Amino acid sequence: MTKKEFKWSDQYFNDFVETTTINGVFHIFRGRSKTRRLLWGLLFLISFVSCTIVLGFSFKRYSEKPTVSAINVISEENGMPFPSVTVCNRNFYKYPNISNETDTLIHHLFHSSGFLQNINRTQECKIDEDTPDFKLQDLLIPKENNFIYYCALSYQAESEVMLCKDMFFPTLTPAGICYTFNGVRSKTRALNMTTTGKRYGLRLILNIEQETHLAFDGVAGVQVIVHESNDIPRPNLHGIGVPPGQNVDIGVKRAISSDETDQDACIENNEKDLPFLPGVVYSQYACRQNELYESLADKNLCNCIIDPFELDNATCFLHDLCCLQQQFTEHDRNSSCRPPCKYTYFDIINSYSSFPEGHALTEIKNSINTSDDYVKKNFLSVSVFLQALETRETTTRYSYGVVELLGELGGNLGLFLGISIISVMELLVLVVDELKKCVCPKKVKQKFKKFDEKLKCIPDCVEQEEKNEIQALTNF
Repeated sequence: MTKKEFKWSDQYFNDFVETTTINGVFHIFRGRSKTRRLLWGLLFLISFVSCTIVLGFSFKRYSEKPTVSAINVISEENGMPFPSVTVCNRNFYKYPNISNETDTLIHHLFHSSGFLQNINRTQECKIDEDTPDFKLQDLLIPKENNFIYYCALSYQAESEVMLCKDMFFPTLTPAGICYTFNGVRSKTRALNMTTTGKRYGLRLILNIEQETHLAFDGVAGVQVIVHESNDIPRPNLHGIGVPPGQNVDIGVKRAISSDETDQDACIENNEKDLPFLPGVVYSQYACRQNELYESLADKNLCNCIIDPFELDNATCFLHDLCCLQQQFTEHDRNSSCRPPCKYTYFDIINSYSSFPEGHALTEIKNSINTSDDYVKKNFLSVSVFLQALETRETTTRYSYGVVELLGELGGNLGLFLGISIISVMELLVLVVDELKKCVCPKKVKQKFKKFDEKLKCIPDCVEQEEKNEIQALTNF
């Protein structure tokens, strides 16, 4: 008497075992002996557990969202535009016809790295009633401005040196009034630079005029900011300090940072307008400044318009300073500004040396009829040049995304269990069939019965068809 082979009573499951592409299933249920079926079952279980553990690590890695940065260097063979250069006098201009208290308030509003960082905010703001109601630009910009003593721009060896003293425009920043070359307000842009090195670029000689510009924080000199022409200068974030009696050589390299991930919830440059900063590219800093100017212009608040690039259009007066103080203090608390997904900046390398010396000292001294000591205490030199005609773009993206996850899932499922997409479809078909069987058992039995009857009558049907064909030929 032979042993009966193990058979599962469910027809759907039997069909699945006979035809499935999942490795080992057939041997588990159709093995020659119980020992073989047991060994195959144990091996399948071990493979399943191992695959589950490995897949768990894959999902964990995917949830961590690892990133990678790719660097691409773009060669600018036809030259590249010269950047904007903003210079700020760290010595604050004091308007002669206002009190010291009002002057201190103006300094902390428009000429402080922390706006109102050092002022007593609990103290009531008061403006002298006897003081004339000056406009904002009159308080911040001196009528006789000798800050930029000399400016020259050199493009290439065969080109003439272009004098550019009149190409600077005043710009209101958190560090006070600064002067920008080749910025948003500039009507004529600097030409493309086709050469690099210290001999070619922007050369400035500045006079900080310490006798009329006070040093509130005990620091004398200037801040130099190199930025894109459509970007807002940020002297409190990216400024290079230069003391009087010094020369600084600033070599710059253009760089772009691009974030293709969603970790910082960044914003595209064209997704948000800056109505109070027309022509300025979006940045988190520019967005916050725009929010500040919007709050100042609110009719229910200060009703005071500030245009940092066109100060002549400003409508703020001396009596608005107390309102400005309150808004400058509160504007950053509820900011909704997000960082940009892509922005341009400049890598900077700078070196210092003594200035002026020799012939330069004599020429400056004779031109303004002053002493050597005055020149040493008030004059300094700045040179800005390109180090390379190239742009380095750094792109940050996810290193393990959906595509990598699916590839790893498919590889591990195939390695441990031999499962593919076809195998998954086979399992889904089995599940659907079993559900149909549970929900409609009578209909399923009837279908199986009809199917069995068709299978049983196949020989008789074939024989009957052959007889019919022979009879048809005979009649023909």
